[in-house]
Amino acid sequence: MLDVARLRPGSLVLDVGTGPGVTAVLAAGRVQPGGHVLAIDASPGMVEQASARARDSSLDNIEVRLMDGARLELDDATLDAVIGRNVMQFLPQWPEPLRGFCRALRPGGRLSFMVWAPKELNRYFDLPIAVAEEERLLRLPSTALRTAFVLSEVDFAYQLESAGFLEARVEDVAGEVRTDNRESLLEYLREGPICRAIVGELKAEEQAGFDGALVRAIERFRENGGYRVESVSRVVSGTR
Repeated sequence: MLDVARLRPGSLVLDVGTGPGVTAVLAAGRVQPGGHVLAIDASPGMVEQASARARDSSLDNIEVRLMDGARLELDDATLDAVIGRNVMQFLPQWPEPLRGFCRALRPGGRLSFMVWAPKELNRYFDLPIAVAEEERLLRLPSTALRTAFVLSEVDFAYQLESAGFLEARVEDVAGEVRTDNRESLLEYLREGPICRAIVGELKAEEQAGFDGALVRAIERFRENGGYRVESVSRVVSGTR
Protein backbone atom coordinates (compact mmCIF):
# COMPACT_ATOMS: atom_id res chain seq x y z
CA MET A 1 0.00 0.00 0.00
CA LEU A 2 2.77 2.45 0.91
CA ASP A 3 4.75 1.56 -2.22
CA VAL A 4 1.72 2.13 -4.43
CA ALA A 5 1.09 5.48 -2.72
CA ARG A 6 4.53 6.52 -4.07
CA LEU A 7 5.57 8.12 -0.80
CA ARG A 8 8.84 10.00 -0.96
CA PRO A 9 10.74 12.60 1.09
CA GLY A 10 8.68 15.75 1.36
CA SER A 11 5.28 14.11 0.79
CA LEU A 12 2.25 15.34 2.76
CA VAL A 13 0.19 12.28 3.69
CA LEU A 14 -3.23 11.68 5.24
CA ASP A 15 -3.61 8.36 7.07
CA VAL A 16 -7.35 7.69 7.32
CA GLY A 17 -8.57 5.64 10.28
CA THR A 18 -5.09 5.33 11.72
CA GLY A 19 -6.21 3.20 14.69
CA PRO A 20 -3.20 2.64 16.96
CA GLY A 21 -0.98 4.57 14.53
CA VAL A 22 1.14 1.76 13.11
CA THR A 23 0.62 2.81 9.48
CA ALA A 24 1.20 6.47 10.28
CA VAL A 25 4.60 5.71 11.80
CA LEU A 26 5.60 3.59 8.80
CA ALA A 27 4.55 6.35 6.40
CA ALA A 28 6.30 9.07 8.43
CA GLY A 29 9.59 7.25 8.15
CA ARG A 30 9.28 7.15 4.38
CA VAL A 31 8.56 10.85 3.86
CA GLN A 32 11.51 12.20 5.84
CA PRO A 33 13.05 14.68 5.45
CA GLY A 34 10.51 17.40 4.82
CA GLY A 35 7.41 15.23 4.75
CA HIS A 36 4.50 15.13 7.15
CA VAL A 37 1.77 12.64 8.11
CA LEU A 38 -1.63 13.69 9.41
CA ALA A 39 -3.14 10.62 11.11
CA ILE A 40 -6.88 10.82 11.76
CA ASP A 41 -9.41 8.62 13.49
CA ALA A 42 -13.02 9.06 14.57
CA SER A 43 -12.40 7.23 17.86
CA PRO A 44 -10.95 9.25 20.77
CA GLY A 45 -9.45 6.03 22.15
CA MET A 46 -7.61 5.32 18.91
CA VAL A 47 -6.40 8.93 18.73
CA GLU A 48 -4.94 8.51 22.21
CA GLN A 49 -3.18 5.27 21.25
CA ALA A 50 -1.86 6.70 17.99
CA SER A 51 -0.58 9.82 19.75
CA ALA A 52 1.33 7.66 22.23
CA ARG A 53 2.81 5.57 19.42
CA ALA A 54 3.86 8.70 17.54
CA ARG A 55 5.61 10.05 20.63
CA ASP A 56 7.37 6.74 21.25
CA SER A 57 8.52 6.52 17.62
CA SER A 58 10.93 9.48 18.02
CA LEU A 59 9.59 10.84 14.72
CA ASP A 60 8.58 14.51 14.80
CA ASN A 61 6.60 14.62 11.56
CA ILE A 62 3.33 13.00 12.70
CA GLU A 63 0.21 14.89 13.76
CA VAL A 64 -2.71 12.90 15.18
CA ARG A 65 -6.17 14.44 15.06
CA LEU A 66 -9.73 13.41 15.88
CA MET A 67 -11.53 13.48 12.53
CA ASP A 68 -14.03 11.39 10.59
CA GLY A 69 -12.55 10.08 7.35
CA ALA A 70 -15.95 10.47 5.68
CA ARG A 71 -16.10 14.18 6.60
CA LEU A 72 -12.65 15.61 6.07
CA GLU A 73 -11.98 18.99 7.63
CA LEU A 74 -9.13 19.89 5.28
CA ASP A 75 -8.43 22.41 2.56
CA ASP A 76 -8.77 21.19 -1.01
CA ALA A 77 -5.74 20.11 -3.06
CA THR A 78 -3.25 20.09 -0.18
CA LEU A 79 -2.14 16.44 0.03
CA ASP A 80 0.27 14.28 -1.94
CA ALA A 81 -1.20 10.99 -0.74
CA VAL A 82 -4.18 9.53 1.10
CA ILE A 83 -3.73 6.08 2.63
CA GLY A 84 -5.84 3.78 4.79
CA ARG A 85 -5.36 0.24 6.05
CA ASN A 86 -8.48 -1.90 6.57
CA VAL A 87 -10.63 1.10 7.43
CA MET A 88 -12.64 2.09 4.36
CA GLN A 89 -15.35 -0.51 5.07
CA PHE A 90 -16.20 1.34 8.28
CA LEU A 91 -16.76 4.74 6.64
CA PRO A 92 -20.45 5.64 6.22
CA GLN A 93 -22.12 6.18 2.85
CA TRP A 94 -19.39 4.47 0.86
CA PRO A 95 -18.26 5.28 -1.86
CA GLU A 96 -19.03 8.97 -1.19
CA PRO A 97 -15.86 9.40 0.97
CA LEU A 98 -13.82 8.86 -2.22
CA ARG A 99 -14.93 12.28 -3.46
CA GLY A 100 -13.59 13.88 -0.30
CA PHE A 101 -10.24 12.14 -0.76
CA CYS A 102 -10.09 13.33 -4.36
CA ARG A 103 -10.76 16.95 -3.37
CA ALA A 104 -8.06 16.86 -0.69
CA LEU A 105 -5.37 15.62 -3.09
CA ARG A 106 -3.24 17.79 -5.30
CA PRO A 107 -3.27 17.05 -9.04
CA GLY A 108 -1.12 13.95 -9.45
CA GLY A 109 -1.63 12.96 -5.82
CA ARG A 110 -2.22 9.32 -4.97
CA LEU A 111 -4.92 7.40 -3.15
CA SER A 112 -3.84 3.97 -1.89
CA PHE A 113 -5.74 1.83 0.59
CA MET A 114 -6.14 -1.78 1.71
CA VAL A 115 -9.30 -3.82 2.25
CA TRP A 116 -9.88 -7.52 2.85
CA ALA A 117 -10.50 -9.83 -0.07
CA PRO A 118 -13.54 -12.16 0.33
CA LYS A 119 -13.85 -14.21 3.50
CA GLU A 120 -13.21 -17.42 1.55
CA LEU A 121 -9.64 -16.16 1.05
CA ASN A 122 -9.30 -15.17 4.71
CA ARG A 123 -10.55 -18.25 6.53
CA TYR A 124 -8.52 -17.64 9.69
CA PHE A 125 -9.99 -14.18 10.30
CA ASP A 126 -13.50 -15.47 9.59
CA LEU A 127 -13.03 -18.57 11.77
CA PRO A 128 -14.89 -17.35 14.91
CA ILE A 129 -18.00 -16.56 12.87
CA ALA A 130 -17.80 -19.80 10.91
CA VAL A 131 -17.42 -21.83 14.13
CA ALA A 132 -20.32 -20.04 15.81
CA GLU A 133 -22.49 -20.75 12.78
CA GLU A 134 -21.48 -24.41 12.68
CA GLU A 135 -22.18 -24.84 16.40
CA ARG A 136 -25.44 -22.87 16.19
CA LEU A 137 -24.13 -20.42 18.73
CA LEU A 138 -24.33 -17.25 16.65
CA ARG A 139 -26.75 -14.84 18.31
CA LEU A 140 -25.83 -11.82 16.22
CA PRO A 141 -26.37 -11.21 12.48
CA SER A 142 -23.40 -12.58 10.60
CA THR A 143 -23.50 -9.57 8.25
CA ALA A 144 -22.85 -7.25 11.19
CA LEU A 145 -19.85 -9.31 12.28
CA ARG A 146 -18.46 -9.55 8.75
CA THR A 147 -18.23 -5.80 8.23
CA ALA A 148 -14.52 -6.25 7.46
CA PHE A 149 -15.50 -7.96 4.20
CA VAL A 150 -18.26 -5.65 2.95
CA LEU A 151 -15.99 -4.06 0.32
CA SER A 152 -14.40 -7.32 -0.76
CA GLU A 153 -16.31 -7.62 -4.03
CA VAL A 154 -17.19 -4.07 -5.08
CA ASP A 155 -16.17 -2.57 -8.42
CA PHE A 156 -13.44 -0.26 -7.17
CA ALA A 157 -12.32 0.79 -10.65
CA TYR A 158 -15.77 2.15 -11.41
CA GLN A 159 -16.08 3.79 -7.98
CA LEU A 160 -12.73 5.57 -8.22
CA GLU A 161 -13.35 6.77 -11.75
CA SER A 162 -16.78 8.06 -10.76
CA ALA A 163 -15.18 10.00 -7.90
CA GLY A 164 -12.69 11.69 -10.24
CA PHE A 165 -9.64 9.45 -10.01
CA LEU A 166 -7.47 8.29 -12.91
CA GLU A 167 -5.33 5.15 -13.26
CA ALA A 168 -7.60 3.14 -10.96
CA ARG A 169 -6.04 -0.18 -10.08
CA VAL A 170 -6.88 -3.14 -7.82
CA GLU A 171 -4.21 -5.66 -6.85
CA ASP A 172 -4.57 -8.74 -4.65
CA VAL A 173 -1.70 -9.19 -2.20
CA ALA A 174 -1.27 -12.52 -0.43
CA GLY A 175 0.13 -12.92 3.06
CA GLU A 176 1.18 -15.96 5.04
CA VAL A 177 2.03 -16.80 8.63
CA ARG A 178 3.76 -20.04 9.64
CA THR A 179 4.04 -20.94 13.31
CA ASP A 180 4.11 -23.91 15.65
CA ASN A 181 2.48 -21.85 18.41
CA ARG A 182 -1.19 -22.82 18.44
CA GLU A 183 -1.92 -20.72 21.51
CA SER A 184 -0.79 -17.52 19.79
CA LEU A 185 -3.21 -18.15 16.93
CA LEU A 186 -6.05 -18.83 19.34
CA GLU A 187 -5.26 -15.87 21.59
CA TYR A 188 -5.30 -13.46 18.65
CA LEU A 189 -8.82 -14.59 17.77
CA ARG A 190 -10.09 -14.73 21.37
CA GLU A 191 -8.96 -11.18 22.09
CA GLY A 192 -10.37 -9.77 18.87
CA PRO A 193 -13.62 -7.79 18.64
CA ILE A 194 -15.44 -10.51 16.68
CA CYS A 195 -14.87 -13.22 19.29
CA ARG A 196 -15.72 -10.82 22.08
CA ALA A 197 -19.01 -9.92 20.39
CA ILE A 198 -19.92 -13.57 19.85
CA VAL A 199 -19.02 -14.66 23.38
CA GLY A 200 -20.82 -11.69 24.89
CA GLU A 201 -24.14 -13.07 23.69
CA LEU A 202 -23.61 -16.58 25.11
CA LYS A 203 -24.33 -18.24 28.43
CA ALA A 204 -21.39 -19.62 30.44
CA GLU A 205 -21.84 -23.20 29.23
CA GLU A 206 -22.23 -22.00 25.66
CA GLN A 207 -19.06 -19.94 25.96
CA ALA A 208 -17.14 -23.05 26.97
CA GLY A 209 -18.61 -24.99 24.07
CA PHE A 210 -17.74 -22.24 21.62
CA ASP A 211 -14.15 -22.01 22.84
CA GLY A 212 -13.72 -25.78 22.62
CA ALA A 213 -15.02 -25.73 19.06
CA LEU A 214 -12.62 -22.89 18.22
CA VAL A 215 -9.69 -24.90 19.60
CA ARG A 216 -10.66 -27.85 17.42
CA ALA A 217 -11.21 -25.65 14.37
CA ILE A 218 -7.73 -24.12 14.51
CA GLU A 219 -6.45 -27.55 13.49
CA ARG A 220 -7.78 -26.82 10.00
CA PHE A 221 -4.65 -24.76 9.54
CA ARG A 222 -2.21 -27.47 10.60
CA GLU A 223 0.47 -28.27 8.06
CA ASN A 224 3.75 -30.19 8.33
CA GLY A 225 3.75 -30.24 12.12
CA GLY A 226 2.94 -26.54 12.46
CA TYR A 227 0.28 -24.12 11.34
CA ARG A 228 -0.04 -22.17 8.11
CA VAL A 229 -2.41 -19.20 7.88
CA GLU A 230 -3.01 -17.50 4.56
CA SER A 231 -4.73 -14.18 3.90
CA VAL A 232 -5.44 -11.96 0.91
CA SER A 233 -5.85 -8.19 0.91
CA ARG A 234 -6.78 -5.87 -1.92
CA VAL A 235 -4.70 -2.77 -2.55
CA VAL A 236 -6.80 -0.17 -4.32
CA SER A 237 -5.18 2.91 -5.85
CA GLY A 238 -5.82 5.86 -8.12
CA THR A 239 -4.35 9.20 -9.16
CA ARG A 240 -5.97 12.61 -8.73
